[in-house]
Formats: sequence, C-alpha cells, structure tokens
Amino acid sequence: MYLMKLGLSEEDIAYMVRTFSPVLGYGIEGVLRPKIEFLVNSMERPVRDVVGYPSLKDMLAKNDEEFAAEFMGIGRRLVYPPVSSKDSL
Repeated sequence: MYLMKLGLSEEDIAYMVRTFSPVLGYGIEGVLRPKIEFLVNSMERPVRDVVGYPSLKDMLAKNDEEFAAEFMGIGRRLVYPPVSSKDSL
C-alpha cells in the first residue's frame, strides 16, 4: 500500500517482489521511506527509478552516500563557482 501511494503500479511492485522477494520484509519507516525520500529529494529522481535498479537488494542495503555513488554515479553534490566571462574565452 505504501508503494502504491507513492505512485508505483501493482505491476511495478510485483516486479520488485519477483526480483527481490525480501523487500516484503523491509520496514517502511526504517528502510523504504528513507531510501525513497533520499532518491526523490536529494537525488532528484522519480520514485519509479527504484523499480528498475539492477539490484534492489544492494540499493536497500547501502547507506545514502554509497547508494548515490554506485547507482547514480555521484558521491556528494558539489557546487562549482560560476565561470566568469573572461574565464570562458
């Protein structure tokens, strides 16, 4: 029910369960909600991205920095100083 409220379809959830059945044992508050909130809020990714990860088990087992580095190809977000017009010449 929690995943459906986030917008995942029954088919999406069935796929997640087929590919990694232990997902049924993960707590919403302790694991699922924090991972999905990180995915959506910090990584700026759609909720549906959780369905297609090659290894849902790895995603759920990693801390946020490991998750970002491995699955999204980044570590921490960096803010670079603006490039002045003379630097771009």
